[in-house]
Amino acid sequence: MARNKKKKKKQIKNQKKITILEKLMEYETLYTILFVLFFMILFCVIGYYSLRVHNKSIFSPFQSHRDDRLFSVSSSIVTLTEESSLADNIGLNYHKYVILIDNHQKKEVKYQLLFEEDNDIKKTCGCSFSNFQYSMIHYSIDQKNSLVFQNDKMVLLEDSILSNEKKELVVSMWLSEELRNIGKFHIHGHFTVKEI
Repeated sequence: MARNKKKKKKQIKNQKKITILEKLMEYETLYTILFVLFFMILFCVIGYYSLRVHNKSIFSPFQSHRDDRLFSVSSSIVTLTEESSLADNIGLNYHKYVILIDNHQKKEVKYQLLFEEDNDIKKTCGCSFSNFQYSMIHYSIDQKNSLVFQNDKMVLLEDSILSNEKKELVVSMWLSEELRNIGKFHIHGHFTVKEI
């Protein structure tokens, strides 16, 4: 009798296992989809937080400045290297920087578009170019005429912008061809606007 009881207990346990397995098999597709979705969402969240780039980082290719008077400029950060040392006819078609200027004020604004070295990136990068002079940078606003900065203020353009107007400018920028023999160096900079 004891053997029969043991056999019955084993049969009941086996039947319970079989019914649980059968129930799992019935919903196998649903469980698979839920597990796949869970791991995809987990992968996306972990990937987002581990691969995101902070805007204040040196690697941010886009720079934006906005003051309290609702006048702003946005553009890519400029990095000029020894490879940017070109003849003017080649430099005119060299890297082009798009500059967006927004006037959210209720009046027309006269402004200067300026180029300046980016000291924050210089500190982070640890680079220095001791012989740098403003006249080494050549630029073009119309991609036809080569211009050189006349003073250390590095003014590219003086213009005006109407109320609620947005302007898009394309500027080519390169370094003087005479710098080819200096060796390795680079300059970090960005565009700013100033009301006049």
